[in-house]
Amino acid sequence: MFNRAWCCLLLLCSFQSNAADPGLDWKTHESEHFLIHYPQNLKGFVGKVDYLAERSHESLSAYFHWQPKQKTHVILLDEVDQANGFASPIPNNAMTLYMQPPTHGELLVYDDWLQMLIHHEYTHILHVDKVLDTPAWLRKVFGRYLLLFPNALHPNWFQEGLATYMETDDATGVGRGQSNGFQMMMRQEVLAGIKPLSRINTINGHDWPFNTAYLYGVYFFRFIHDVYGEQAINKLINNYSDNLLPYRVDSNPILITGKSLEQLWPDFQNYLNGYFLPQIKRIAQQSSSDEQVLSGEHLAYGTVAKGIGQDYWYSAIDANRGVNLYHYEQGREQTVMPLNSLASMDVNGTGQVLISQLEHCGQYGKYYDLYLLNQDTLTRLSHCGRYRMAKWVNNERILALHYESGEGVLQYLDNNGQVLKELWRGQPDQIMSSFDVSDSGDIVASIKFSQRPWNLYLWREGQWRALTSDAEVQTRPEFFGEDIYYIQSQLGQSEIYKISPDGKTGVRLSHSLGGFKQLVANSADNAVALSYGEEGYKLVRVKLNSYPDLYSKKFDDVKPLPSFNLDLDSDKNYNPLPSLMPSYWFPVYLSQDSLTEVGFFTSGQDALANHQYLAQFTYESQHEQTLVDFNYIYDGRWILGLQQNLSNFSVANISEYTSQWFTAYMHPVLAVADSFYPYVAYINSHTELRFTDTDTFTGIEEDDNWLALGLIYDGLSSSLNAADAVDGWQFSASVESADAADNTHYTGQVISMNSRYYKTTNSGHTIAQRLFLGLGFSSNSPFKLGGERSDVYIGPGIQLKQRQYALRGFNDGQAELEGDNTLLYSLEYRLPFSWSDHNMMIPPVGFSGWSLRAFTDNAMVWNEGENMGDVYSSLGLEAIIDTTVVYNLALRFRVGIAKGLDTLGTDAVYVQLGGAF
Repeated sequence: MFNRAWCCLLLLCSFQSNAADPGLDWKTHESEHFLIHYPQNLKGFVGKVDYLAERSHESLSAYFHWQPKQKTHVILLDEVDQANGFASPIPNNAMTLYMQPPTHGELLVYDDWLQMLIHHEYTHILHVDKVLDTPAWLRKVFGRYLLLFPNALHPNWFQEGLATYMETDDATGVGRGQSNGFQMMMRQEVLAGIKPLSRINTINGHDWPFNTAYLYGVYFFRFIHDVYGEQAINKLINNYSDNLLPYRVDSNPILITGKSLEQLWPDFQNYLNGYFLPQIKRIAQQSSSDEQVLSGEHLAYGTVAKGIGQDYWYSAIDANRGVNLYHYEQGREQTVMPLNSLASMDVNGTGQVLISQLEHCGQYGKYYDLYLLNQDTLTRLSHCGRYRMAKWVNNERILALHYESGEGVLQYLDNNGQVLKELWRGQPDQIMSSFDVSDSGDIVASIKFSQRPWNLYLWREGQWRALTSDAEVQTRPEFFGEDIYYIQSQLGQSEIYKISPDGKTGVRLSHSLGGFKQLVANSADNAVALSYGEEGYKLVRVKLNSYPDLYSKKFDDVKPLPSFNLDLDSDKNYNPLPSLMPSYWFPVYLSQDSLTEVGFFTSGQDALANHQYLAQFTYESQHEQTLVDFNYIYDGRWILGLQQNLSNFSVANISEYTSQWFTAYMHPVLAVADSFYPYVAYINSHTELRFTDTDTFTGIEEDDNWLALGLIYDGLSSSLNAADAVDGWQFSASVESADAADNTHYTGQVISMNSRYYKTTNSGHTIAQRLFLGLGFSSNSPFKLGGERSDVYIGPGIQLKQRQYALRGFNDGQAELEGDNTLLYSLEYRLPFSWSDHNMMIPPVGFSGWSLRAFTDNAMVWNEGENMGDVYSSLGLEAIIDTTVVYNLALRFRVGIAKGLDTLGTDAVYVQLGGAF
């Protein structure tokens, strides 16, 4: 009756993609409130995670007045060189924790990394899981259906702001809510003008800062706490936990504050001004360091390395071209080549550039590896090496920081990336942020030992000797001359300092309303640094002078965490079945003509996200027929599905029943720059005609079965401004056979080859091209052109039984546009997106941005044994409009006009969902 395959697979693909490696030996440890799933290499973290999670539950459950009905899944991962975590209430409460500690950026404000991470993520769990009154009753009936989680329907800044507020402890200096980095960012927001609420409601903004959900969110909750009291936060949460409609977000604060959220926003702005203007006045009392901008047009920067002269190497994210390697020389910036990610780098005395950037390691890992720049190409030195940063030693050897299973190791490598020896191995609670090597071989590093602050240490005689010992965060040390230069954060400022190697004399060298995150010294009074301002970081030349020391606070010893001696021998092998069972159901009613289906649908995935499924079961009353629609994906590779449909045939009193099952296997070969996806797929579709009044078989049936082999290559890159592919190739090819699959309706073989190519200028203008070639061999399954639809796939990237392709400006269904073979070429000229990023409170819809495209489509269709046919061409213009619904759901529309230039053509005006060719 209804074609539900696309809906099912769309939902399957929406599951979290951060699945765990099923090839590891997974165990499950059960505590009072948690199920901790871990591979054997992370066994040493289980006791600590058990203790910290239960401690967070004790405090947060009391704070939220909420107890989850089932134990929360905790998944420990070490597959990505990234300090992060995420939480989800669907289908079950689960939080995933990456064991890699943060070594730079805004996350360095912790006593213990796992303690802050678990507290943040478990705040999400309890906040979103909490439900009261009517939705609580409905959840008892229908289960964990997404729309019955009121607190999941907030704007993202409300959720992230609350979690960041809960991670923060002013007394101990823990959490981003009290950090110098967030003070620096918000101070610049005050100077530039506080952003309106409609901008903060946007889930993915396109202007700085890109962490507005966390930055504005945490300060909003500090505002509520300081003005209305801590209980007001609890009341805000309680008042929304009984809500069924997302429209009440704006009115939610009225009962607590007497004002709607939009009415509160000016008060919040005044609060921020009152908080930061005295700080701005204090800083402005001294003259700021002189700065000269060298590079300031990028969205973000990696580390900067000095070349052999007055030149500099660095990575940066360009709004139009993505991540690139840049070389600043003789007063101008040159783009060298694309990179996989923001990178750290170092240059030796002979000019060799050493780069550490992210790369895939198998299907699951994404690690930092070392590369050597040779003219315009990169030579890979390590494979799955996990080297976050590396420095040259005497132009020949390399000292590299390796992280694995949460432990840092300094290793000496040769210039080919081979390990020579291990210099130092830290414990899980000894975290190295950054380091430098002097010409004489001395090593200085920023290290956090246990729950002590980030301080500077000098490696001498096989051990670390402290250069500093206070409560301030000190990072990015660098040798220059007789001193060590570094960045120190305190009193909301991040400034440049230097200290002698004996640790006896130190001095502040900069003063700024913004701040600095890295420097490269050129002389005693001059450096190149990354300087923060209202538009983000810029590469500047800064004049260094002596400034009075800022007020420094002493470090108060923190009570150490206890030892963790759990008995893990009784932990069971991981079993996916308990978490895989359906956690919700929802009724389905479908009616078309005289056919009516009644039933329910559900979906689920296991805790490790290896098994994912969506199922719908309905009963059609006229034929007394049960219909099943089931889709399953394992490990992102295996696909299995069954779909049964009933529909009225074009002849009276005849119904058409179809039972279709399909299976596919895809084996990804992943790399950041170019990935390959070979696959094999099979579909078995049995259709029979029945008399409607008696539901008896007419004797007419067919089997539409196909076997396909295919390969997909993806070498595309994207950028923030384009919100689409900007450079590179994408190619797919498939061979489909009806004969090999025992097809009783179609015969022969079909070859499909589809390529896309994108090229973007520095100003963001993109030329996009598409070439499709379809060939039939002894085939009676013709290609059909016409209409404005985008491509439709049976599985994630798998092309099977697709014969309909868009040809804008021509109606589909025309015999002249059908044939055994087709050649289709599209050319588009795309203007850069214009972003506004505003999301209204009522109704909860937003407009993110728009762009224009001019296009031409050209196609030929011919049958086997014939010469190529006529060329059918069209011209047109499309507006691409990005919108958001209920704050967090992004939707893209194409609004277009097309004119067919041939007698078969027509003038078409259309609106389509999606932005593909």
